[in-house]
Parts: sequence; structure tokens; C-alpha cells
Amino acid sequence: MKLTELCQVIQDVSNITVTLLTSEKDFRNFCKTWQFHDKQDYLKTDTLKWLFHALDHDKLLCYTDCFQIRFCFFWVDDLPVAIGPYCTEILTAQDYKRLEKLTRLNGVSETDLPIYRSRFPVTQESSILHLAHCILKHMLHESTTRQILRIDAHTFYNQNASDTDI
Repeated sequence: MKLTELCQVIQDVSNITVTLLTSEKDFRNFCKTWQFHDKQDYLKTDTLKWLFHALDHDKLLCYTDCFQIRFCFFWVDDLPVAIGPYCTEILTAQDYKRLEKLTRLNGVSETDLPIYRSRFPVTQESSILHLAHCILKHMLHESTTRQILRIDAHTFYNQNASDTDI
């Protein structure tokens, strides 16, 4: 089975988007499709390409943005793969208000973020990692799991907020 076919089967079964980023156009479309706000810097084409360039081929990157939206990025041979977006928890109205204050969203109505975030499936990170390892096992015959790197921009925003911001 080809990688494109395997990714499509996994996407059909799991309802989680799996994207191969094989060209400049793929990167542009991916970023355009999933970027909600400029605060999602990693979803700018050049930044995402840089993230992949910096990512070792034997590692997985689990990225959580300031809106608690997540992606898993990794390489299959020389092909960049993204799983997501997905969320690991459902947020309450209070959570959304806190996120909006924390990230200092300007020009966004209080319903925009919940509407945007509601498009994504809610699942455990372990399920996403399992999907990534299934792809790697099938395509590369890797029986061991890869090292997982995590970037959590949401935590960064939390750590840099003062009590008056929250």
C-alpha cells in the first residue's frame, strides 16, 4: 500500500486529518486551511517548513498552540506528514473567555474561537501517536516507537500571563 492510500484509510477510519506535505502548494494549502489567527505562527508556510527542517527524522513533534489545538508532525522517509488538527479536551464557556484574555485576541468575536475549535475531533494524544506509529510501522517497518518532542504554546501563554490578565 502506498503512503497516500494508507493515510487516506487512517483518515477514513479515525476521522482525524492526515496530510502529506509533498510540495510548496501542499504547505500553503495546509496553513491556509488551518490557520485561524496570526497568533498561530507555526501555521505560516515558512515557519511550518522550518519546523519540519529542524525536526529529526527519527522523532515525532506534538505541537499544542495557544488555542489548545494540536498537531502531530513527523517524517516518513523524506516526506513530511501532519496528523490533525485535533483537541484533547472540550472547553467550557469560561475556558474560552480565559483563552481569549490570555491570548489577547483582537478583532475576534466571542463566538469565533468556539466555532473554529468545534470543527476538530476530540481525542487523546495517545490515540494520535498510535496512528503515527501505525503509519511508520507499515511504511518503514519500524517496530520501535520514536522519541516524542512536545511544544506547548498554550503553556507559554499561561506562563507569561499576569494574574490581572486572567
